[in-house]
Amino acid sequence: MLGYHHMKEVLIGNNIFLFLKKKTANTLVVFSHSLSDTHESDLAKKITQKLYNAGIAVALYDFSFTKKGVKPSGDLSREVNELDFVVSTVSKKIQPEKIVLIGKSLGGVVSAIYCSKNVSATILSVFIIGFPFKLGFPPRLELLKDQDPILPDYVSQYDNLFKSIKTRVFVIQGDSDDLGEIDECKDFFIKHNNCTLNIVENSTHGFTSPDNKNITHYDKCAELILDKINTYENKQK
Repeated sequence: MLGYHHMKEVLIGNNIFLFLKKKTANTLVVFSHSLSDTHESDLAKKITQKLYNAGIAVALYDFSFTKKGVKPSGDLSREVNELDFVVSTVSKKIQPEKIVLIGKSLGGVVSAIYCSKNVSATILSVFIIGFPFKLGFPPRLELLKDQDPILPDYVSQYDNLFKSIKTRVFVIQGDSDDLGEIDECKDFFIKHNNCTLNIVENSTHGFTSPDNKNITHYDKCAELILDKINTYENKQK
């Protein structure tokens, strides 16, 4: 797999990594990582490479909690502000016509919250890769360590969030994702007309095979994202 060093990179400050072939791009993607990853995750690399090759600019960054070794903020407000800073900073630099937000798990929730507060026509769509449904909203990360957790009323909590989002939402979910079971996700997202659920077969929350973690589905995620961006972007023209 190609690493980031095979692409043209522009470092903005000390925490925004922008990949683009030319000085400007019509479409900018901003990728937000999950709780346990950084901008250098293998999934982020696969997606970045795929979009970069298609002429799409991609900005990656790290949430401050990864560098400080602390927990995310309880309501994710700090993380939403950090995403807002990245979007505005990179937008000023390359002035894209459209912006697409992509987030893995926690990063996807942060991106969704951002879209619920930001009604700019520049935001074309948001992708949530691995929707952590059962952790509730905002995600109760302590449930990950509990052997027999008392689950929150996550359905109604997320209902309120997605009702406030006007942007197109694409959810990419593994069929063996224990944090967001497929049947529940189907029942939930069918109620929201702006949401589309895309299922990756034989895939966990981390988009690896449930039988062999060395088998990944990162390429499938990247292909789905590029296809949806191209298809939906063309419809808006």
